[in-house]
Amino acid sequence: MVRNNHSKTRRNVIRSVAGIGGLSVVPLAASRARAAESQEETRYYEIADDGDLVYVGPNQGRNNYLASAVDGFNEAKDSGEIRFEERDDRVNIIPVDSSDSVSILGCKGKDDYETKLHWQGLRHIFWFDDCTSTELRNKLAGGAILSEVVAVVANAAPGVGQGAAAVAAVAGILMGGGAGLITANNEGSGIKLWFHGPNIADIDVYEIRPQ
Repeated sequence: MVRNNHSKTRRNVIRSVAGIGGLSVVPLAASRARAAESQEETRYYEIADDGDLVYVGPNQGRNNYLASAVDGFNEAKDSGEIRFEERDDRVNIIPVDSSDSVSILGCKGKDDYETKLHWQGLRHIFWFDDCTSTELRNKLAGGAILSEVVAVVANAAPGVGQGAAAVAAVAGILMGGGAGLITANNEGSGIKLWFHGPNIADIDVYEIRPQ
């Protein structure tokens, strides 16, 4: 298990925040205070007239992984892997064909996504089974760019509508931690990763552990 702002343990020697778009670690108390102030999420994406996803969030510089993720989303859409659906003022990512799920084909663990309202903020929870975790690890080890990681994450939970910003945030965490982050936490059944909103662009509190 890795937590980004706890002392070193056997697993959290690998730090998962370094390199995520220049984000810095903020004390847990500050995160809780900010989460208590607001539960509303910033609008980051819209669907353009041509069907592509566009970034409409705040300008955070050239290292803004939320903006950089757009290419990955649109490439996955163009290849028929996912579609976009706008609901409740949020763009969701819907895998087109859930029959290709590696979980259904017998990989240990599960691919899934859900949210829970937590006193620290909205908790986004992702599960990646062994096959998805291995695919992500291999891509990261091979020097994958953000758009490639986004495409895998976006297609990892068949039938579940994931918020586009949440998908981009997970891709940012994984890009920052690298292949070793997954290797250290996948014990054969994949990984579970969660983080808190509402400020997805500033990931203060997250955790990764084996399924």
